[in-house]
Amino acid sequence: MRKTIIVWLMIAASLMLVGCILFLRVMSTLAKYETNTYEVDKAFSDISISTDTADILFALSDDGKCKVECYEKRNAKHSVTVENDVLVVRINKSWYDYIGYNLGSSKITVYLPKTEYNALSISESTGNVEIPKDYLFDNVDISLSTGGVNFCASVSKLVKIKAITGNIRVENTSAGALDLSVTTGKVAVSGVTCRDDITVDVVTGSAYLTDSSCRSVISSVITGSVSLDNVIQEVDP
Repeated sequence: MRKTIIVWLMIAASLMLVGCILFLRVMSTLAKYETNTYEVDKAFSDISISTDTADILFALSDDGKCKVECYEKRNAKHSVTVENDVLVVRINKSWYDYIGYNLGSSKITVYLPKTEYNALSISESTGNVEIPKDYLFDNVDISLSTGGVNFCASVSKLVKIKAITGNIRVENTSAGALDLSVTTGKVAVSGVTCRDDITVDVVTGSAYLTDSSCRSVISSVITGSVSLDNVIQEVDP
């Protein structure tokens, strides 16, 4: 009799646990998206963006002011602040927001005046990043788990872009140096002028460098190929 009661209690506890998990999954899939615009009225020289799943796009401001437009889940909004001269955009999520399936896709659009900025840092799990040629940065550091990067801005010092799975494209710009790496994917460099080295690391995939110039090309591909077409290398003696 006692064993029977214990068995039924274990079954009841298991059913309650399964019910809670299913409830949280359903609630998360029903999360709605909305567009929020965050006006930035403080000056800054650096930009830091940290999120989980979102496409990130930079666009020229039409009124000379900065604003960040987020298409985001109601229960997982981003905060936009200026902290110590840094424009900080970060996701605000509770632990239960990570349970379930994500049926939508967030998008962050950063409207910036055309001027020079110091450092740009982007860190996210899944999404695409697009930065047009209208901007000038001192240093850029972009890190993705899954996604693609299309980068065309000018950088006076180092451009460092890393993706675990995805494609990286840098084109029609100038930089002090490039450091590009993907675990699985493709790296494409076209129409780029570098004062120093272009470093490309690919575990599985390919790298294409065309119509560019640099001090030297440092490449490493374990499974795949590296192709250079009209790449001028001027190694210091």
